[in-house]
Amino acid sequence: MSSGGGWPKEPPASAAAGGGGQGNQHFYDQIVPPLFAGGKLPEGWQVHIAGPTETGWRIVNVVPSQEEFEAFSREQLGPVLQQLEGVTPELTFFPVYRLMAATSARS
Repeated sequence: MSSGGGWPKEPPASAAAGGGGQGNQHFYDQIVPPLFAGGKLPEGWQVHIAGPTETGWRIVNVVPSQEEFEAFSREQLGPVLQQLEGVTPELTFFPVYRLMAATSARS
């Protein structure tokens, strides 16, 4: 398969996925306001998706790099989670091969 395929080259990105049995909508609604003031994503982030699964709550962020998300986690997410005892997200990372999005997002 040709790599040319007519697709525009997208900048490198990493996806940070977290969640599991500890999360739920109530927990999510507590941590989002201090992390995303005014409903705005941090600079360079492309998407934030959250929703329920059979095993809890799942959150996926497409960010510029794993390193940038780890810095966000240390500096912002960690302190917010410390206020909610016993919560430690299980994070996984994977490189984003392609991100396709509609022109308008659902909120």
